Amino acid sequence: MEDEMVITPLGSGQEVGRSCHLLEFRGHTLMLDCGIHPGYEGLHGLPYFDNIEPSEVDVLLITHFHLDHAASLPHFTEKTGFKGEIYMTHPTKAVMRLLLGDYLRLMSMKNAQSAGDDGQLYTEVDLANCLSKIKLIDFHQVIHLGRGLKFWALNAGHVLGAAMFMIEIGGRTVLYTGDYSMEDDRHLMKAEIPHQIAETVSGSSIRSEALRPDVLIVEATYGVQVHQSREEREGRFTKSIDQIVSRGGKCLIPVFALGRAQELLLILDEYWAQNPHLQQIPIWYASKLASRALRVYQTYANMMNVRIRSQMDVGNPFKFRYIRNLRSIDLQTFDDRGPSVVFASPGMLQNGVSRQLFDRWCTEAQNGVMIAGYAVENTLAKEIMNQPKEVVTLEGRRQPLNCLVEYVSFSAHVDYIQNRNFISQVNPRHVILVHGQKDEMGRLKGALTKKYEVLAESKRPTITMPENLRPVKLSFPRRRKAKVMGMLASRPTQPVKLEDDGAEPTLQAVTPAEGNPVNGILVTHNFQSKIVSPHDLSTYTQLRVGSVSSKLHVPFVSTLLPRSPDKISTVRLFLNEMFANVSESTVELDVEERKRYNVETVSERNVANVSESTVELGVEERKRYNVETTGAEFLREYGGFVTTFGLSENEVRVIIGNTIGIATIEWDASPVNDLLADAIVALLMHSQSSAASIRMTSKPCFHNNRTRAADENDDDDAAKAYYSQPAAKKARDEGTPAIVKKEEVVDTGIKVKTEMNEEDNSNDTTTNASEIVSKKDDNDQNKITERNIEDMDDTNSHPNERRLMAIHNMLKEQFMIVNATYTSDDLSRTETTNGTKTELAPSSTTMGVYEIRTDAGFDVTIEAPAVDDNNDKTKMDIDGYLICTAKVQFLETDGSQARVTVECEDEKLATNVKDCIRSFAIASAPISLW
Repeated sequence: MEDEMVITPLGSGQEVGRSCHLLEFRGHTLMLDCGIHPGYEGLHGLPYFDNIEPSEVDVLLITHFHLDHAASLPHFTEKTGFKGEIYMTHPTKAVMRLLLGDYLRLMSMKNAQSAGDDGQLYTEVDLANCLSKIKLIDFHQVIHLGRGLKFWALNAGHVLGAAMFMIEIGGRTVLYTGDYSMEDDRHLMKAEIPHQIAETVSGSSIRSEALRPDVLIVEATYGVQVHQSREEREGRFTKSIDQIVSRGGKCLIPVFALGRAQELLLILDEYWAQNPHLQQIPIWYASKLASRALRVYQTYANMMNVRIRSQMDVGNPFKFRYIRNLRSIDLQTFDDRGPSVVFASPGMLQNGVSRQLFDRWCTEAQNGVMIAGYAVENTLAKEIMNQPKEVVTLEGRRQPLNCLVEYVSFSAHVDYIQNRNFISQVNPRHVILVHGQKDEMGRLKGALTKKYEVLAESKRPTITMPENLRPVKLSFPRRRKAKVMGMLASRPTQPVKLEDDGAEPTLQAVTPAEGNPVNGILVTHNFQSKIVSPHDLSTYTQLRVGSVSSKLHVPFVSTLLPRSPDKISTVRLFLNEMFANVSESTVELDVEERKRYNVETVSERNVANVSESTVELGVEERKRYNVETTGAEFLREYGGFVTTFGLSENEVRVIIGNTIGIATIEWDASPVNDLLADAIVALLMHSQSSAASIRMTSKPCFHNNRTRAADENDDDDAAKAYYSQPAAKKARDEGTPAIVKKEEVVDTGIKVKTEMNEEDNSNDTTTNASEIVSKKDDNDQNKITERNIEDMDDTNSHPNERRLMAIHNMLKEQFMIVNATYTSDDLSRTETTNGTKTELAPSSTTMGVYEIRTDAGFDVTIEAPAVDDNNDKTKMDIDGYLICTAKVQFLETDGSQARVTVECEDEKLATNVKDCIRSFAIASAPISLW
């Protein structure tokens, strides 16, 4: 799969001026420079903005402040739909503010003279708004714009603040030079060779190895021309000026207000200082921007070469001794008698002060014009370099050209040798030539092509010189490579035995062979991939190794029950049936916690290779669940053990017992562990409701082994009553053996009484839900009132009565037949705790008595009364019923405390009823059972 990069010149394609290029690749659109053409006026000098959609441009980069690279910027930002970001260096913005303001003033003057506004590209308001949108960048500062786009600026050496831009876009690199110089002059450093900018973890940038860009967009201004040395050019320049002023002539040096003008001022001021015979001849710097321009240069002296920086330590090198600022020139009153040297702008002699002085002085042979920079086609500066006999003035008059015209290039552009060497050092894969006349650019392309003929065709760079609006399309395959860095990149060592048998083997590095596996973390950032060890992740990336620990609390009833291993056993069963290699451990309270809770004994046990230790609930947890006992009592009653089940090499843990009513699931987050945790939650919930954990059936149980029962054919009422009564009562009537009595007390505050009387002489009768029964105690002092269930409704009944009704409904869901009777009394009560009798305040309490009948599931053989005339006793097989009586008495009117008493012949059934009521009370907190 390949990606296509498209580079389209909107200006300076086979021409010099209006530099502007559009770069499109992998969803990004960048514009490089935004200038005007000095040889055209008004809209004709703009780049070809009509052929693009300005709103699609993401970033606009300005290399330097010259008009042919920046003057159309306010028009593009304010007159089109551009919404992107603008970047340039600090000096570029500072000087551009002055130059564009002066350019706007000149356009206004020209429009006023021509009585039109066709040349007015923007207003002062547009300029101010444009400047406010500019973002600044320092050399080597890396700007990240996301989605694989970043760039940084390099010193270009052309003018103060001029920059090259190295752009990384979609995993490919593009170097745009703009105008650049590879030669040191009196105040600027030469351009630098691009290097890869490595970013540290802290965000700072450092230079590393040389960077080979995929695409180089480079200027071709001088083609194959070769400059003289700087010394030779300075000598020609100063000698020509000396000759002109020595014969009494006036020397005009057209320059731009900022840029090369400062270099020429430094040269001429030094030459005047070395030649006393010239010091009486004035040198004028005619520019409204002169003083402000020099202040800008003084401000950014730290960005200049060593020579200027050293002079700044002792003085101001831009404070000239023999050069005077001429803020404005009125040609009607300007005294130009005698020899003089005048620096005036603009540099191409299109208009302004330089053109006015040229029209005034060009007819006199003793005068001279020094062209010190590059002259653009279709300008007067380029025209007079060919020494025409006549020229046309601004007023349209023809006049002879008699003055001397001398061209000495101080233009800070590379010549052929400098350009060729730079391209060789950068070594790009594709070269695109811009910013040059067609003939010069063609000669440069031919010379470069011939140079690379010695290389294999696969190693030669492609060289193109597109004209305006002719896109260059480059195809790049998607990269599928990654750098191995850090510990993974170090070669392994192995012992190598030397020839000397007595010598010990030495360690030598082993070169990895193709196909060897590499285990690490693949990190892809901005379309660049690297493989690193987890230990090196923080060194080579901004990532850190971390983990996410998850914890989930699941309601779990068994942790509320004293010494109840049933549900722990159920969880153990479920986990081992579902998962393999389930580890289990039990933790005991440590020494400090035992001291805190006054626990004197220590138990250390090993059961089936499982170490156990004890953990007890804290004070806040005991208060939360109304546990008033001391730490030692709580430990004795509840056991105080925390059981932990481990799965997936203990990455998923189930903890039961450290919090009342809660089972905790802890795991290190991962896709597999998250699935395990979800499964465990389902198992925990199921373990509390399945038949394996609840000892009673969820539906009434009926057996079909009944051999004899009361029916309509029984004529005797006694027989009907006999066969219809519960088997347990019949057994008591028949004098069956004594019933077991058992009482169990638990320290949690829950007192469960399970008892069966040895003999019950009273006549027990079953009570239906609608019956009303009156009872009195032995002293017949306390009056007890019993209420019919049908008379109790949710709106008028006491809250405790509604709670008792809820318990009744719950029991009916669990057992076959449940009858309920409710009583209320106003009693003065006492309570004995640990041998101490406490007088309780009188209160209206409510008690519910529930008679539970359930099929016993076995046959009972008893002697039935005779039903014939002979009154013979016969033995009959009938179904047995078990009767269990449960009493729930609320001790407080708010229902916060209740005493539960269970009586039953079968201990297992009593336990089931007791656990059922307790579980219901816990789920209906705040009922506290005693």
